[in-house]
Amino acid sequence: MRLTSIFCVFAVVFATLVAAWTEADYEIFDLAASLETHEGPGTTFYSFLKVPKSADLEAITKAYRKRSLALHPDKNRGKKGAHERFARLGVVTQILRDGEKRARYDHFLNNGFPRWRGTGYYYSRFRPGLGSVLLGLLVAGSAAQYGVHVLVAKQNRGRLERHVREARGMAWASSGGLPNGRKMKVTNPETGHAFVVDGKSGDVFYVDDFGEEHFVDVNEVEGPSFKRTMLVQLPKLIWRKTIGGWIRRPDEEGEPAFGESETEDGEVVVVKQIEAEKNGSGTSTPKETKVLESGRVVGARKRRGGKNCVGCIARDAGCMVKSKQDVRLRTPQRLSLLQLLSSTLIESVHLQIGGSQNHGPTMHRALLRLPLRALSRQQPSRSIISRPALAPLPSRPHCFSVRFSSSLSPGSYHAIADNTMDSLTRTLEELLETTDSEEMDVECTSGVLTLKLGREHGTYVINKQPPNQQIWLSSPTSGPKRYDWDGGSKRWVYGRDGSSLRGLLEEELNPIFEEKVEFEEGV
Repeated sequence: MRLTSIFCVFAVVFATLVAAWTEADYEIFDLAASLETHEGPGTTFYSFLKVPKSADLEAITKAYRKRSLALHPDKNRGKKGAHERFARLGVVTQILRDGEKRARYDHFLNNGFPRWRGTGYYYSRFRPGLGSVLLGLLVAGSAAQYGVHVLVAKQNRGRLERHVREARGMAWASSGGLPNGRKMKVTNPETGHAFVVDGKSGDVFYVDDFGEEHFVDVNEVEGPSFKRTMLVQLPKLIWRKTIGGWIRRPDEEGEPAFGESETEDGEVVVVKQIEAEKNGSGTSTPKETKVLESGRVVGARKRRGGKNCVGCIARDAGCMVKSKQDVRLRTPQRLSLLQLLSSTLIESVHLQIGGSQNHGPTMHRALLRLPLRALSRQQPSRSIISRPALAPLPSRPHCFSVRFSSSLSPGSYHAIADNTMDSLTRTLEELLETTDSEEMDVECTSGVLTLKLGREHGTYVINKQPPNQQIWLSSPTSGPKRYDWDGGSKRWVYGRDGSSLRGLLEEELNPIFEEKVEFEEGV
């Protein structure tokens, strides 16, 4: 019995849905459309009969008698459509006198009438356009992207916490808690990377190839950010590629565009703005020059290119272009695990892909894939590992240099590096003027000097690296190298063998130009 009742209910509901509009509904739809066509838009049954919507049956009857006298065909002879108008009056009155039909009409009057669509009456539904669809996809995609960021950040943080926990467990398991606050070292036999656990605080430090300890801070894992979603990045990208590319922006590295800076030897370099020659439009273009105390103008030549360099790695070395957020001075003792093996990772990318144009993986992502699950359980050394000599030297040649001198102030670094880039550009332009090859060209823009020597000799890329206060060279002959400024010899030096940037360029370019190439001092 219960099943029969349920079946009957579903049958009634299904029949109602299938039936859709009734015959009375179609009659109301046709009459309402006919009234608006012949009497004007917005005409209703009540306005046609000239009664209020709340009129009762008696008021409707009186109104019909009055309107029928006015609209009777005998009184409107010669008027076109008089018979049809009088007939519509009778049908309207009949519907309003029927309580059920009047209720249906009031329902459609309050909620809207469907429109005839060729095969039946249908409501006009919202149809989003192309812009609405694209905006919806962008919002939905950004929400999904943010969710992925949340999951990735959670996984990365958990992975680093597990590595720190395993390192502590290895150190404490063999010593019972590291008494007297001494430090203990554990090593990963697969990669050879070493970690030191502090017995007092329990902090874990990574030991690089030169014996320097770097604090592993899991709180520095990059968390989810709405600013990194497509909803924010796509408009910014469109702006940079269109209007933003024509707007002159200040120096992105944070240094003043004009002012004074002091070099390592105490010489004051004045950076000022002078007015260039007026172009054809009558406007003047400012350019940057450096004036020494002696009155000598350095770097007054007109540069080609656009915005200032934020600090990009040599393109031919296949490395990434560093973003503005990476241009900051890092404290050596407060590095997260995501930054620990940056030098080793860059070196491995250089050795593997050499002069390709593909960008390598970022240091953060590469380090997160670093296997640390096989931490060595051998008895660790009792040394505190405070001297670089205790750290094993790498078994293969590295492409990065050791800091050759004390760090410079940001202003001094930029003054020296810009002077070097200007000197190199001038010398190379003079060399290219003596050649007839169309494949050879030199360009210095945004802190990056590109020397194209054709398919046979390849391309040299020299660029500034403000975060490391270095100049990086990508050579098709000797590969990538990093050069530090040596204040004693006043030159850029490769820390691994002590060779200078000037010496390497002269050695490699002499055979190409078939003449003696000599760069200025300070290169």
